[in-house]
Amino acid sequence: MRLAGYTLEGTVETAAGRRGGSSLTLYRAALSRNWSFGNQLAVGFAVKFDARGPMLAIRNATGNDNLITLSADSVSGLLNLNGAVGYVNPLKARWYYIEMELDRDAGIVRVFVNGKADVTAPLPSGIGQNVRIRLNPYEAVANDYGSRNVDDFYINDGNRQNPMQITTRFPSSDKTTEWSVTGTDSHYLAVTPPIDMLDKFIYSSKGDAYDSFVSSQRLPDDNPVKYLQLITLFRKATADPMSLEFNIDDQKRTESNISREWTYRYTQFSANGYTAESIVPAEFGVKLKL
Repeated sequence: MRLAGYTLEGTVETAAGRRGGSSLTLYRAALSRNWSFGNQLAVGFAVKFDARGPMLAIRNATGNDNLITLSADSVSGLLNLNGAVGYVNPLKARWYYIEMELDRDAGIVRVFVNGKADVTAPLPSGIGQNVRIRLNPYEAVANDYGSRNVDDFYINDGNRQNPMQITTRFPSSDKTTEWSVTGTDSHYLAVTPPIDMLDKFIYSSKGDAYDSFVSSQRLPDDNPVKYLQLITLFRKATADPMSLEFNIDDQKRTESNISREWTYRYTQFSANGYTAESIVPAEFGVKLKL
């Protein structure tokens, strides 16, 4: 997660997710990420807790004070957004989907619970262009010793996206194997967790060499597929210029500026035409371009 740009404070563990998969368990711990935005910003996440308390805070990237804090009040049970009180009383040990919108034009912050508006507060004038978004800001409420599970987290430069499930479809078999592999016999096992950046990966020095995979992981339901993204971790081992061409089926995207350091890249593809059924046999892969 650190390679992906997140900051971990305290001990973060994994547990069962909201709709399969895994979630993060935060106890006296926080997960944060810096983000830049213009007029609008939306943050969404699923949360389940064993004690009411802080859920989300936003501060300036270079500051130490929480300018926006969302919590579930330990006395009333209602959501509290910088002192503004909502209507929903989230219950313990149940998943809820929380979304927060920051709107500079309107000068307000809105919070939605399971897709419905719940509480609104003025946008603090001190919010800058570069902010730090923090999940489970445990220090924001005195004597907070609750555990919170978070899942299906997104950040968007714009309006909220509505509650969603985010499913990671790791490769489960090889399709094309033109790259070399180390650390395992199967190429797909080299690019799936557990990650071992020293001894388990695929590699190539041949132009147009192509490796591709398929995944048997199904989506948790038949909801529309809204977004499609390929997440990769790569580095180059020479000073020569190169790029990587990624694909999902016939769609192709090129990533350049390949670093000598291991770097995560999030490559966006169109989800048009895909359903929960048709995404299963989709072929995805990488081609080296010299």
